[in-house]
Amino acid sequence: QPLQRDGQYSRLILGIVAAIIVIAMLIAVPTLFRSATTTASPSLPPVATRATTNSAATSAPAARVTPGASLPIQTATGFDPLGDGTENGSQAGKSYDGDPATAWTSEGYRGSAQFGGTKDGVGVIYTLPAGSQVRTTQLTLASKPQDVTVYVSADRSLDAAQELGKVTNATGEQTVTAPTALAGRYVIVWFTKAAAEEGDRYRCTLAEVAFS
Repeated sequence: QPLQRDGQYSRLILGIVAAIIVIAMLIAVPTLFRSATTTASPSLPPVATRATTNSAATSAPAARVTPGASLPIQTATGFDPLGDGTENGSQAGKSYDGDPATAWTSEGYRGSAQFGGTKDGVGVIYTLPAGSQVRTTQLTLASKPQDVTVYVSADRSLDAAQELGKVTNATGEQTVTAPTALAGRYVIVWFTKAAAEEGDRYRCTLAEVAFS
């Protein structure tokens, strides 16, 4: 009988100890979890800081063409809206290759320097970067006189083009400058008088061109 009572007391004590341990764990686990969460949270950037950073990135100015800088030519081709629509377009790249020894030349015309009376002019049309503003055009022409007008346009047409300037009976290196810069992506170098060649033949020649 005494041994049985001792066993009963032992089981009671063990049950009490187990209950205390369970209660202690129920109290300790949430406390430890809250502590770990509190310790980790300061490493996150504040919401206001992230919002400020995103706002600054969104408001960054878009890239634009610098006023007064040289304008890169993207494409070029012969321009003949009053004729068959082509004017030795495959040679247009020679007019801005940096080599004055190479040149764009028009087709040959007979009868007069005004293209034999068949049309008012021919030329080359250049495509510049979007948002360009053109004020100055530098030309390298043939050694015999030509008349040239430079236009700036928003599209590939003379209809709404703005005149930047002109030269008459001009040879060699010429600079055409407008009072103010003209906005437009396309520049048309338009010849209204061709240079004389042998055999009653006339042809336009443009060795180099640059825009700024």
